[in-house]
Amino acid sequence: MTVKKIEARGVLDITKRAQETCGQILRYAVAHGLTERSPAADIKPADALKKARKKTNSARLSTKELPELLRQIDLYDGQPLTKLALQLMVHTVVRNRPPP
Repeated sequence: MTVKKIEARGVLDITKRAQETCGQILRYAVAHGLTERSPAADIKPADALKKARKKTNSARLSTKELPELLRQIDLYDGQPLTKLALQLMVHTVVRNRPPP
């Protein structure tokens, strides 16, 4: 399977790893005298492959929803460490502010 076929499936992280692995194999072959040069050395992943789109997994929480979230965490009946972790995340979250 070529990296272009992998790319067509939409798994861009695997595509990049496959191309890097091919390059490592060809560098090994050069180092051990199995071939004179590596054609993969001329190809950079950014030149041949699509760039992966960055996804943001941020959930928007309004200031009106925050008290209810804190109440729900207080009512959480699971592991105490999980409850503390949730409280810590709420209090240390990086808040995105709109540009001035």
